[in-house]
Amino acid sequence: MSDQDSYHNHKETMSQAGLAVGIAFVGAIAIWDRDDWPPTWVPELGIFSSKTVAFGVAIGLWYGIHLFIRWQLRKQIIAGTWVSVIGKVLGNWASGAPTGQQLEDALKITGTDLRQSGKADALVDLCLLPSKRANLMGREIRDYPSVFVDELQKKLAKGRPPGADTLVSVGSLLLGLILAVATWPSSTIALVVTVVIFAIAVMAMGLYVNREDR
Repeated sequence: MSDQDSYHNHKETMSQAGLAVGIAFVGAIAIWDRDDWPPTWVPELGIFSSKTVAFGVAIGLWYGIHLFIRWQLRKQIIAGTWVSVIGKVLGNWASGAPTGQQLEDALKITGTDLRQSGKADALVDLCLLPSKRANLMGREIRDYPSVFVDELQKKLAKGRPPGADTLVSVGSLLLGLILAVATWPSSTIALVVTVVIFAIAVMAMGLYVNREDR
């Protein structure tokens, strides 16, 4: 339990560090003198002007930071869920620990599989914002005692209410919006670049979700 608690705190720190990097990155570009944007070392690439290239690279870097934040927050939620489940079980046992057949049943390995969330829920949770219906705990918990599995399923059935992870994720998305406004080159090509970047990112995340579900 202490290991999961330490892991939870570590992931919380990492997500906050990611957000701090995002704020510094977007802030630096937002206060950049527009007359000097983009930097002179940003090249033109064929039909793409240097402003369009700078826009695409900036948005891509921000989205990489956002995915890092979401990844850390998801791991934090998983660790926090286990800490909560283990704490609840131990708390119940503190007031009346099972004995005999009750204890044997509680520690029995059931081989239960968790209900899987839809791919859309999993994709939204990984790429954008926390999804209440997304199951982050993995497919199999076959090797866990039934007392923990039962408590975990009760907790998951309630869903995940909005919490600090939602606030951090929304803040990261707002940073992306600020960045887009600050670097927007006012061209159709920029719009195409944006769509392509997000399409590639979402397809990549979709492949990851499919791999996790197999």
